[in-house]
Amino acid sequence: MKRKSEEKRVAILKAAFAAVAEHGYFETTIDDIARRAHVAKGTVYLYFKDKPDIYIGLVEWVLAQAEEIIHTIAGRPISPQRKLAQVFTTWSDTIIARPAVLSLLAHENVSLTSPVMRRFKRIIVPRLQALVADIADIIRAGSACGQFRKVDPMAAAQLFFAAFRSAIIGASRGGQLPELSRTMQELFFRGLLADSGRGPSPKKTRSIDE
Repeated sequence: MKRKSEEKRVAILKAAFAAVAEHGYFETTIDDIARRAHVAKGTVYLYFKDKPDIYIGLVEWVLAQAEEIIHTIAGRPISPQRKLAQVFTTWSDTIIARPAVLSLLAHENVSLTSPVMRRFKRIIVPRLQALVADIADIIRAGSACGQFRKVDPMAAAQLFFAAFRSAIIGASRGGQLPELSRTMQELFFRGLLADSGRGPSPKKTRSIDE
């Protein structure tokens, strides 16, 4: 019974995703979603409190798929650098195939009230933290085998996500995601310094509070 219930929930999410992709979040109605999912409107409300709750469910669903991609690639017998590159590229390819994901991930484009935003953070932030931890594990393995220099794995994982987010933002503003993806990967792996990162250490500067 639990499996059938989850299948119904996913069917509603898929219908909502298709509706948002076609009409946008604001123009999509619960009636649209119910019709696409071939269920009664009341059935939608059995699984989701309101339309913002559906939006949160969609973001969680997308992030769950992103996590599954990490786990699949992490298990492959390839180097940590190739794993990170494949995660970045696979995520990008997924968005290219399903461009509506762009608007879902850019939640600042959706007007959410403070109570809904608190609900959003309570559900989505742990998902994001799990993704960062998974990427940090790959980076940690890369440092252990000598492919990466010794860094804070969590900080490096945050930078990985920042690079991916930058590519996403650029694509949402009209850029070409494949090209942006390659550029951001190069910046992540190589940084800005020439000569393999050798150069003068940045001088310590005084903070404005000192």
